[in-house]
Order: sequence, then C-alpha cells, then structure tokens
Amino acid sequence: MAQSNFFQLAGIYTWVAGILFDGFFTLLPFAPDLVPLSYLGPFGSFFQNLVDNSPAGLINFWWFLFGIHITEALLSFRVCTEKGVTDGTARFLWFFQTFLFGYFSLGLLFNYYPDRQKQK
Repeated sequence: MAQSNFFQLAGIYTWVAGILFDGFFTLLPFAPDLVPLSYLGPFGSFFQNLVDNSPAGLINFWWFLFGIHITEALLSFRVCTEKGVTDGTARFLWFFQTFLFGYFSLGLLFNYYPDRQKQK
C-alpha cells in the first residue's frame, strides 16, 4: 500500500543552488545594486549589460520563471494524487519545495514508486 504521507527533502546542494540562483535572479531585475556583478567576470558584464539596456526584459524573464515554478508546484499536487500521497501536510511540503526548486524537487516525486499490491 502506498504511503499517504510520503515526502523526501531535496539534497543540500539543491537547497544551496536554489537559494543562490533564485536570489540572484530576483535581485537582478528588482535591486541590481545589491548584486556584485563586477566579481562575476564575463557573466557580470553580460548581466550588467542586461540591467542597463533591458530592465523590462529582466522583469519579464523573472515573471516567466515565476510562472514556470507555479506551474510545476501545481503539477506536484496532481502527481501527489496519482502517487497516492493524500496527507495534506506532505502535499503542501511538495508544493512548497517544488515552488522553490522546480524540477529538481518534482523529479524526486516523479521517481517515487509506491508499493503496488501483489496480484494473487
């Protein structure tokens, strides 16, 4: 029988990378002065060019990424239902973690195979 409260926390590298990337791509369009672009070498020059010449494009890109994360988080509810995860707390944790980390969290849920009942 499937565990109704299955939840697997993403790895520490996913947490660190997710927080850094999400923080970077949130600060870049909304508070570019807080991002030390001069320390990023050619990437910093590229992003500084985007900040200077296309701030609306950065904001649109942020909204695009936000929409993708919301879509993946909502998809996690459907996958939870299909996998038999019925506990409300576990479903919320999958939603929240998938919203933060996207496919890296959703992949953990996709790779969960609940025990199937044996046929006699």
